[in-house]
Amino acid sequence: MWNNLFFGVPLSFKAEALVVATGFDTFKSDPLGCFALESNSYYKIGRMIRCLNLPTLFVQEGGYFVEALRENARQLVKGFENV
Repeated sequence: MWNNLFFGVPLSFKAEALVVATGFDTFKSDPLGCFALESNSYYKIGRMIRCLNLPTLFVQEGGYFVEALRENARQLVKGFENV
């Protein structure tokens, strides 16, 4: 289901570029979040985004300053660049 949603929506709109709001409030240690993503989850998300083969802009917009914020951002970019 998630793969169809993730890949299908941008492709169905014939998107020419992608802007990604990188809200790291989905991290397990975020004080207000209710998600449980690990740092390596963002690596996997970055790989999925790269598979869309679209010019991509990442915009940091969420996530409290937790110890792992830098690592989470690094993992996202690393996953995006290493496909």
